[in-house]
Amino acid sequence: MSARFVIDTSSLIRLSRENPRSRYPKIWDRVEELIEKGLLRAPREVRLELERGDDELTEWAKARSELFVDPDKAQTQWLEEILRRFQALVDPDRTSPFADPWVVALVLYLNSPEHSVPENPWIVVAEEQPKGTGSTKIPDICAAFGLECINLIGLFSSIK
Repeated sequence: MSARFVIDTSSLIRLSRENPRSRYPKIWDRVEELIEKGLLRAPREVRLELERGDDELTEWAKARSELFVDPDKAQTQWLEEILRRFQALVDPDRTSPFADPWVVALVLYLNSPEHSVPENPWIVVAEEQPKGTGSTKIPDICAAFGLECINLIGLFSSIK
């Protein structure tokens, strides 16, 4: 089976900045192939974060509805568990989208027994660096839940 990934906003922004579609169309074709095959997903909140921008990446994301997964009750339950464990993620004053906990919640949901097989788990793709115990960075949250977290280089190394 092929590896499957849930990508964070940070990775899509890095991809766009360091590998513009106009200069590296083959990279973007490969990303779109992963989306079409259902091997690359992102929570709706990633799209909402991207929509705060006004650039080529924003337009690209708007045209890729199949990339983005709307939340449901099961994902919301995972989100609640993440927020319970990582209180620093809770900001009652936040008015803008915040995808980080949703990225992890989507992977936990997709890796649940009713959606996945243990031999082929979904993997988080994010550019954040782990900070250590108690941190609220995506890699640290993934570690707390036993999830694999890689960056773009890891993604492209995995899909050869």
